[in-house]
Amino acid sequence: MSTPEENKAIVRKAIEDGSRGGDEGMLANASDSFKHFVMMDPPYTHTKSELLTFMNKSHEALEGGRVEMTIQDIYADFDYVVAFVKGRALVKTGFEYRNRYCLVWKVVDGKIESLSEHCDPVLADGYTKALAEYFAQAEGA
Repeated sequence: MSTPEENKAIVRKAIEDGSRGGDEGMLANASDSFKHFVMMDPPYTHTKSELLTFMNKSHEALEGGRVEMTIQDIYADFDYVVAFVKGRALVKTGFEYRNRYCLVWKVVDGKIESLSEHCDPVLADGYTKALAEYFAQAEGA
């Protein structure tokens, strides 16, 4: 069983790796049964491979190839780690994405079992539309 401090270190590393564009590194400690939940209306879920596919594809559309994530605060209690994070990215269409997240991670025995992402759905929707616009333009070129 990993300690709350060990779990916090695993999550901190995952967020830092993801912020550098290292998506595989971000999920290096994810279990095979990992689930990613985006708490929107309606909510949706990704498996580990689905999340990696989405992140790798979306990063093609971003200046610098990543969403820059900055940890504002992080707490751990038993198997759960809560991280308050600021995210920002620039889509190659010129759309500037900024959002704040509350990320709830479940870490069991050193493995990330799940990630529940809470953010502003209006801002996230704008980001998704900007990505779609970029890919539509790229296909038309």
